[in-house]
Amino acid sequence: MTAGMRDVPLGELAFMNTSEVASLSGDAVAVSAPQELAELVRLTDQSERRFLMVAGELSNTIVSEKFEGRLVIFRGGSLGDFEVRSGGDVLMEVEASCSLDAAVQASCSEGLAGIELLSGIPGTIGAAVAQNVAAYGQSISDVFVTAEALDMSTGEEVRLGPTELAFAYRRSSLKASGGFSPPLVILAVHLLLSRHAPEPLRYADLARWHRDRGRSEADLGARRQSVLELRSTKGMVVGGEGWVPCSGSFFVGPSVPPDSAKEIAESVRGPEFAERFLEWYRPDVAAVRLPAAIVLRAAGFMNGDRWGPVGLGARHILALCNLGGACGDQIVTVGAHIAGEVRRRLGIELIPEVRVLGEPVIAGWDEFSARYPFSPGSGEPEWAVSMGGRHVGTN
Repeated sequence: MTAGMRDVPLGELAFMNTSEVASLSGDAVAVSAPQELAELVRLTDQSERRFLMVAGELSNTIVSEKFEGRLVIFRGGSLGDFEVRSGGDVLMEVEASCSLDAAVQASCSEGLAGIELLSGIPGTIGAAVAQNVAAYGQSISDVFVTAEALDMSTGEEVRLGPTELAFAYRRSSLKASGGFSPPLVILAVHLLLSRHAPEPLRYADLARWHRDRGRSEADLGARRQSVLELRSTKGMVVGGEGWVPCSGSFFVGPSVPPDSAKEIAESVRGPEFAERFLEWYRPDVAAVRLPAAIVLRAAGFMNGDRWGPVGLGARHILALCNLGGACGDQIVTVGAHIAGEVRRRLGIELIPEVRVLGEPVIAGWDEFSARYPFSPGSGEPEWAVSMGGRHVGTN
């Protein structure tokens, strides 16, 4: 065991993942510093390294009831140096095990623009790079420069740039590599941020919220505050107002033809919303993406739908919540049912956003629903009903 490593009892895992589910078998340890992770890997026999699974804050992970191998929880890292570059840019170094939100808060305190709209997103900054986290028109790939990574098979350190990571919509080559954790695990990240005035807020709901509170567009702290408040209305700030244990958005928005997107949007929100749909919904992707929340609504699901201990978020339909006593296998079972119904009713394939630790036992739906009868939700939250107001700068 390395100096900075500690064993994590399985019962403690429920307090270390945002869905608050535990496991009945497996082996977990925790480290925080990059050098500790590297030392742990190098001290592990090469034949055994493939059984090491590295995770951060377990914020987008469902922990199944049983898993094999050793889970290495890599979290609690620190911020590094700020290096001033020409033209008002600053290079920020961050240990990959540092929380993304801590890095965002530090950037705002330093007056550095570029990631303030990623406020409140859980997870480590290493995971944010691997997933190319994005929100409100900002993404990690916009400011990413380089990362140091550890080759899990050899124990050697390598440097990765944007080309090696091949960023795409909410993914990178690391996320696309398959398996619970990629063969290259990020140790440290360098981001290029700016002291210049930030870009105008492009998303109508955020711009309206910010403007209605009399806040300056140039105030990074105020921009961060508006994002945190708006995310809280959706119950998506861990431990904040309306928070219910979950792993965030369970599905990624699917890529669909424009006509199909408008047709589905109209079925949920009406023709006026559908006509404006491609005007206001602008995710960081070239293809047309349909919000997965709209897809679930079009397939007949509603906020607050519940199957025993698992339910769709009352404030955010994409959250598969642990309503009390759920295990990871039950959450995955409900997710599989929802994806199957969307496929059957709409012909759309939903791709999970979350990772699953272990091999969950997915129960047959007849058996599951007999044990946990369906309880319908009561309706949509105000923020969802009002979504799609005119985009900033349009007539």
